[in-house]
Amino acid sequence: MDANRQRFWMLADPEHTRDSSLDWDTQRRVFRLRSQRSPTAIPSDRTEARGLADGLPITRDAWNTWAQASADRSEVLAGGAGVGTETVYTAPVGWTVQDIGLDGGGVLFVLIDDGSQAALVWVDRRGRFADLQLDLAPARPDRLAPRAKGGCFLLQRSSGELLLATGQPLPDRPTVNFAPSTARPCEENRDAPRVEPLAAIELPADHEAIAMAAGAAGQLVLLLWPTAPDSDPLAVLVEDAAIQTTVSLAGGGAPYDLAWVDADALALRHAGRREALVYRLQGREALAVGERYPLNAGEMLNRRFAVEASDLPHYPAGDAD
Repeated sequence: MDANRQRFWMLADPEHTRDSSLDWDTQRRVFRLRSQRSPTAIPSDRTEARGLADGLPITRDAWNTWAQASADRSEVLAGGAGVGTETVYTAPVGWTVQDIGLDGGGVLFVLIDDGSQAALVWVDRRGRFADLQLDLAPARPDRLAPRAKGGCFLLQRSSGELLLATGQPLPDRPTVNFAPSTARPCEENRDAPRVEPLAAIELPADHEAIAMAAGAAGQLVLLLWPTAPDSDPLAVLVEDAAIQTTVSLAGGGAPYDLAWVDADALALRHAGRREALVYRLQGREALAVGERYPLNAGEMLNRRFAVEASDLPHYPAGDAD
């Protein structure tokens, strides 16, 4: 307030400070010192990181059983419930598995490519319907991120185009010949499988899309590299089919994958680094948090995070895990 105690200003909201070293506690309405650090020796070799970003995909479900692409990308193998693995999907001759992900409804999505076009396959792990393959031409995405409420996002990294796959086939049932007098809907399946482009989302033209991840609440984040080699990577947050905000990940180097750690925090993986860098997304620029997140990856050190709709990241630690 002023000297006459007539006018006062309340400084008690997050917009009242631009100090990046402070965090705002919305419940207690106080500022706290932010947990942060300046990491050193962060790998920045983009050639190596691109190769790791194209590594074999793996996904898991709520019971900790998992599925991953075979070494030659011709099959999807599942395990974790018993000894060894079993084949749950075999790609057509000439096609290879690009990415996989299990949504919240028990549908395993398999993204395949034959060298000239891409297709998305619905594989029901609950045995309700037979495998369904849907061609995606002219789009040719090479990454997917399953949604907790069903369906998945598709990303064509070369162009930055984002698509959304929803719906599922009707359950298998005996064929019934209805009488001409029986009223039937024009479309038997009101939620047929379909893929639609998210035209409202345009990624920055001067950035390269590397990876993406979906959270348990439906939030999607995309990891972008700027064309300038010394610039920081960018996290693009997408909600309700629109870009909500973009956050610069200070000192992020050249990460090849990312995953949600919390509703507002991301973990980044770098080539050869036995620790995931975690960034809390606050403001336009995020700094790595002070807590350390070591990786117990063993010989699987440079694998990708599991493709799942979760706020708790998982990663393969060995052939049997």
